[in-house]
Amino acid sequence: MDINKGEEIIVLKASRYSESSLMVRAYSKNLGLITINARGASRKNSKIAKFFNEFTVSKLDLKKSKNYYYVQDGEVINSNFSLSKNPRAVVLASFFAEIILRSIYDEEENEFIFHLLEKSIEAVNYNFSKLIFLSFSIKFLAVSGFKKDFSCKICGERKDLYYSLVENLFYCEKDKDKARNVKLYKINNLELKVINTILHRKISQAKNYEKYLKEEEIRYLNSIFLKILLVEFELNTLNSINWLKKYEFIL
Repeated sequence: MDINKGEEIIVLKASRYSESSLMVRAYSKNLGLITINARGASRKNSKIAKFFNEFTVSKLDLKKSKNYYYVQDGEVINSNFSLSKNPRAVVLASFFAEIILRSIYDEEENEFIFHLLEKSIEAVNYNFSKLIFLSFSIKFLAVSGFKKDFSCKICGERKDLYYSLVENLFYCEKDKDKARNVKLYKINNLELKVINTILHRKISQAKNYEKYLKEEEIRYLNSIFLKILLVEFELNTLNSINWLKKYEFIL
């Protein structure tokens, strides 16, 4: 069996598989979403346990057998250990992990998702901002093939838009009455400028744009993009939603 040498992975979830082993869900730079059978990782003084803490970035030599990958050797690139000391950061990183686990098929390579996840966790760890939720959501939609066109469906206007959740479309002030449902979410011109700027800036720079929006406006935009994520990926809900509300990321 071939060995994938030096494969970079980010741990999304690790759960006990047996008395001494963990079943690990990870996103890999070149392999996509994979499952690693980490035999012996739960043993005292295990040499591989350090690779499988949630949100740890490692470079591993992996060998596949049937449905699982097994670790041959490796090194930790970034443990992101300090993240665990900030509950808000853990909630946000857990949201990243859950949306990827719920929306991505196994072993569909997408290097852009890997880098987005890596940079998002770094930003949460070292430059925390609630706008990171918005930045991640916008960018994740784009790299997953659902880049949003922030313009009116009818006339192409790009100012003061209204989002129709049922249609997953935007309407301008003049054409909003043509939407098929009553419930519309307004995004004003300033909010649209922030959204478009964040889309084209590094996720680590999200904090720079807090000064343009009130706290409630950030939560409002985060809530809209959470709805868009659920619609695009055909998800009813996420386990992390209650935590996102508790820590006031969303309304």
